[in-house]
Amino acid sequence: MTEAGKGLPRHTLRVMRPLSADLSQPRDRMPVMTSKEVVAAALRLDHKKRAELAHRLLQSLEDLSEAEATRLWDEEVDRRIRAQRKGKSEGIPGEKVLARGRALLSS
Repeated sequence: MTEAGKGLPRHTLRVMRPLSADLSQPRDRMPVMTSKEVVAAALRLDHKKRAELAHRLLQSLEDLSEAEATRLWDEEVDRRIRAQRKGKSEGIPGEKVLARGRALLSS
């Protein structure tokens, strides 16, 4: 999926220029950060700022519509099934999962 027809991959984010940016550069040539670059930048933040960012990101997920949340979970389920079928993830037998759950509930 692309960003509003701009030809950018869905995982690419457009970011605001800092106040110190060269304002002579046209707006359509603003720097673009990939999701990996955003994560790397976030991890360079101090502990308090990372916690604030995590809180804001988690809060944004709570604002999803029911339809959007369902769509995202469906995508995650499909991703996990594909990984399992390709041997990229290891399943845990249901009996073992239930035993762990029971143990957690009884403690």
